[in-house]
Amino acid sequence: MTFQLSLSNLLTKAAREVTRRYQREVAPYGITASQAGLIFFLEKTGPTCQVRLAQILHLDKTNVNAMVRKLEQAGFLVQERDEDDARRSRIALTPKGKKLSVKLGDVDRRVGDEFNALAGSAENETIIREYLEKIVFPSSDQGEE
Repeated sequence: MTFQLSLSNLLTKAAREVTRRYQREVAPYGITASQAGLIFFLEKTGPTCQVRLAQILHLDKTNVNAMVRKLEQAGFLVQERDEDDARRSRIALTPKGKKLSVKLGDVDRRVGDEFNALAGSAENETIIREYLEKIVFPSSDQGEE
Protein backbone atom coordinates (compact mmCIF):
# COMPACT_ATOMS: atom_id res chain seq x y z
CA MET A 1 0.00 0.00 0.00
CA THR A 2 1.36 3.40 -0.94
CA PHE A 3 0.10 6.67 0.39
CA GLN A 4 1.24 10.23 0.59
CA LEU A 5 1.79 11.87 3.97
CA SER A 6 0.26 15.28 4.50
CA LEU A 7 2.61 18.25 4.47
CA SER A 8 2.00 18.88 8.17
CA ASN A 9 2.84 15.25 8.94
CA LEU A 10 6.03 15.47 6.88
CA LEU A 11 7.02 18.70 8.66
CA THR A 12 6.47 17.06 12.05
CA LYS A 13 8.58 14.06 11.09
CA ALA A 14 11.30 16.28 9.59
CA ALA A 15 11.44 18.39 12.76
CA ARG A 16 11.83 15.23 14.84
CA GLU A 17 14.65 14.02 12.61
CA VAL A 18 16.51 17.34 12.82
CA THR A 19 16.04 17.33 16.60
CA ARG A 20 17.39 13.77 16.85
CA ARG A 21 20.43 14.77 14.81
CA TYR A 22 21.04 17.84 17.01
CA GLN A 23 20.57 15.73 20.14
CA ARG A 24 23.27 13.30 19.05
CA GLU A 25 25.64 16.19 18.38
CA VAL A 26 25.05 18.07 21.66
CA ALA A 27 24.83 15.06 23.99
CA PRO A 28 28.60 15.08 24.64
CA TYR A 29 28.19 18.55 26.16
CA GLY A 30 25.59 17.29 28.63
CA ILE A 31 22.73 19.35 27.22
CA THR A 32 19.60 18.76 25.16
CA ALA A 33 18.84 20.10 21.69
CA SER A 34 16.36 22.59 23.22
CA GLN A 35 18.96 23.78 25.72
CA ALA A 36 21.42 24.20 22.86
CA GLY A 37 18.84 26.37 21.06
CA LEU A 38 18.50 28.56 24.14
CA ILE A 39 22.28 29.01 24.44
CA PHE A 40 22.61 29.63 20.71
CA PHE A 41 19.89 32.29 20.84
CA LEU A 42 21.47 34.06 23.84
CA GLU A 43 24.79 34.14 21.98
CA LYS A 44 23.10 35.94 19.09
CA THR A 45 21.01 38.41 21.11
CA GLY A 46 22.73 38.88 24.44
CA PRO A 47 20.91 38.86 27.78
CA THR A 48 17.13 38.63 27.59
CA CYS A 49 14.15 37.75 29.76
CA GLN A 50 12.57 34.31 29.99
CA VAL A 51 9.34 35.48 28.37
CA ARG A 52 11.23 36.54 25.24
CA LEU A 53 13.17 33.27 25.23
CA ALA A 54 9.89 31.33 25.36
CA GLN A 55 8.46 33.38 22.47
CA ILE A 56 11.42 33.09 20.13
CA LEU A 57 12.05 29.41 20.91
CA HIS A 58 8.33 28.57 20.61
CA LEU A 59 8.36 26.92 24.04
CA ASP A 60 6.15 27.15 27.10
CA LYS A 61 7.48 29.52 29.80
CA THR A 62 7.60 26.69 32.35
CA ASN A 63 9.84 24.66 30.03
CA VAL A 64 12.15 27.63 29.56
CA ASN A 65 12.23 28.15 33.33
CA ALA A 66 13.29 24.54 33.88
CA MET A 67 15.94 24.77 31.15
CA VAL A 68 17.32 27.98 32.61
CA ARG A 69 17.59 26.41 36.07
CA LYS A 70 19.46 23.38 34.71
CA LEU A 71 21.80 25.45 32.56
CA GLU A 72 22.41 27.83 35.46
CA GLN A 73 23.29 24.89 37.74
CA ALA A 74 25.71 23.64 35.06
CA GLY A 75 27.38 27.06 35.00
CA PHE A 76 26.36 28.05 31.46
CA LEU A 77 23.89 30.82 32.40
CA VAL A 78 23.39 33.45 35.04
CA GLN A 79 20.31 35.47 35.96
CA GLU A 80 20.95 39.19 36.37
CA ARG A 81 18.71 42.12 37.25
CA ASP A 82 17.08 43.92 34.35
CA GLU A 83 18.30 47.53 34.59
CA ASP A 84 15.09 48.78 32.99
CA ASP A 85 12.70 46.85 35.27
CA ALA A 86 13.90 45.76 38.73
CA ARG A 87 11.02 43.26 38.95
CA ARG A 88 12.46 41.21 36.11
CA SER A 89 15.67 39.40 35.53
CA ARG A 90 17.57 38.75 32.34
CA ILE A 91 19.30 35.53 31.41
CA ALA A 92 22.90 35.85 30.23
CA LEU A 93 25.66 33.48 29.20
CA THR A 94 28.57 32.99 31.56
CA PRO A 95 32.11 32.71 30.15
CA LYS A 96 31.61 28.92 30.25
CA GLY A 97 28.34 29.36 28.33
CA LYS A 98 30.06 31.56 25.74
CA LYS A 99 32.70 28.90 25.14
CA LEU A 100 29.96 26.31 24.69
CA SER A 101 28.10 28.58 22.27
CA VAL A 102 31.12 28.57 19.96
CA LYS A 103 31.05 24.76 19.91
CA LEU A 104 27.30 24.85 19.32
CA GLY A 105 27.85 27.15 16.34
CA ASP A 106 30.03 24.39 14.86
CA VAL A 107 27.29 21.84 15.58
CA ASP A 108 24.71 24.07 13.89
CA ARG A 109 26.89 24.39 10.79
CA ARG A 110 27.50 20.63 10.58
CA VAL A 111 23.86 19.70 11.02
CA GLY A 112 22.76 22.54 8.75
CA ASP A 113 25.15 21.48 6.01
CA GLU A 114 23.85 17.93 6.24
CA PHE A 115 20.23 18.99 5.74
CA ASN A 116 21.02 21.79 3.28
CA ALA A 117 22.65 19.22 1.00
CA LEU A 118 19.30 17.43 0.76
CA ALA A 119 17.77 20.54 -0.85
CA GLY A 120 19.77 19.78 -3.99
CA SER A 121 20.52 23.39 -4.92
CA ALA A 122 20.91 26.85 -3.44
CA GLU A 123 17.67 27.85 -5.15
CA ASN A 124 15.75 25.00 -3.49
CA GLU A 125 17.35 25.83 -0.14
CA THR A 126 16.12 29.44 -0.48
CA ILE A 127 12.59 28.31 -1.31
CA ILE A 128 12.53 25.89 1.64
CA ARG A 129 13.96 28.55 3.99
CA GLU A 130 11.35 31.12 2.94
CA TYR A 131 8.55 28.60 3.41
CA LEU A 132 9.73 27.53 6.86
CA GLU A 133 10.24 31.15 7.95
CA LYS A 134 6.60 31.84 7.06
CA ILE A 135 5.60 29.01 9.40
CA VAL A 136 7.94 29.92 12.24
CA PHE A 137 7.56 33.72 11.93
CA PRO A 138 4.00 34.23 10.67
CA SER A 139 3.81 37.94 11.52
CA SER A 140 5.96 41.00 12.04
CA ASP A 141 8.66 39.16 14.06
CA GLN A 142 9.94 37.57 10.83
CA GLY A 143 13.71 37.61 10.63
CA GLU A 144 14.36 38.71 14.21
CA GLU A 145 16.32 35.61 15.07
